[in-house]
Amino acid sequence: MFYPPEDRSPQALDCLEQCREPLISSDWLISETHSAPGIKQRHHGLSSEARQAAGEQFERLLQGGVERRSLDRGRFRQAAELLQDSAIGLRAGDALHLAVALHGRCTQLAALGMGPALN
Repeated sequence: MFYPPEDRSPQALDCLEQCREPLISSDWLISETHSAPGIKQRHHGLSSEARQAAGEQFERLLQGGVERRSLDRGRFRQAAELLQDSAIGLRAGDALHLAVALHGRCTQLAALGMGPALN
């Protein structure tokens, strides 16, 4: 289970369990994932203990085999281009994840919480 649990935690866990391909993300994932519990702590009453547990769980996930890709200027530019299509409804961070996936020629994309065109 993801800690702290989210509404879509079961779907995310199913996706991870069924995935037979390498897990790939960018280094942006680290900042973004550690930011989320901080926001929940400040605005939604998440305890500092729960925040710390979430960070530790995430770090274990990283050690378990997530291949991280460095971000270069090309990925930021590609993300900016993806943001030009307002119909997709991407946020900047989501566009960056998508740019990394496209550049890495990923065949699947787990997109919990991304824009409507990607869910």
